[in-house]
Amino acid sequence: MIARLNKFTLLLLCGLSASPAGAETALLSIRGLEIRQNEYAVSFAIETWDVELLAICRIPPGWEIGGGRSIDASGTLFGSAGGTVATVVHGQTDGLDGLFLVSLPKEVRSADTQQGATIYAATLKGSYGVETYGSDIDPVKRTMSWANFSLMPASRCPDPKIIYHASQP
Repeated sequence: MIARLNKFTLLLLCGLSASPAGAETALLSIRGLEIRQNEYAVSFAIETWDVELLAICRIPPGWEIGGGRSIDASGTLFGSAGGTVATVVHGQTDGLDGLFLVSLPKEVRSADTQQGATIYAATLKGSYGVETYGSDIDPVKRTMSWANFSLMPASRCPDPKIIYHASQP
């Protein structure tokens, strides 16, 4: 796999079209996590490099979502499910779609790379925790691959879904 990609190449590889309005910012989703039959996701942590968090676009029910950036170019995006909320389970991992609006660097790296003595950090890398139903064991930590990150060109967060209850007019 090519470790260094520019944004245009990355968007083409993902099957997306690049446009001037969407080339600098993207909607970040987490997809395709390995969650077995009797498991559910309880947390994630994404290390970022030269990525600016512009907005938290969506907070899944029962989750706490956040992020921050250090004084250098490093940062973290994170989330954790409260209690026994199982919104991201085997076969239904779309619960972490459209979480963040981010500004990407000119050169997006899918993995840490080294040139001589210099190491260049991946733009995004992370891990997630899973628990097993009925188990008291601490969450198992698994590593995310580049394939677990979906970047869709966007200039803003999507409009929220409005849910009407039967008791409303």
